[in-house]
Amino acid sequence: MALPPPGNDRAAIVTGASSGIGEQFAGILSRRGYQVVLVARSADRLDEIAQRLGPAAHPLPPDLSDRSARASLPDRAAPSASRRTS
Repeated sequence: MALPPPGNDRAAIVTGASSGIGEQFAGILSRRGYQVVLVARSADRLDEIAQRLGPAAHPLPPDLSDRSARASLPDRAAPSASRRTS
């Protein structure tokens, strides 16, 4: 898998961001300049990761087993992802 290009005005939603591959990929995207919305069930763990990654990381702990939560995820993530860091 090729790394995504640097993203000055780009955002990504990373599911499974509280551990493993999701956590690692969120870190890669954050370092490449993306606004990263971290999605997983563990709110406390997402907060820890967001603190470590810095102001470009935005935790969002919805329950993706709920159909309406999945459907509304892009709308819920958009305000976080639109925040820019300087």
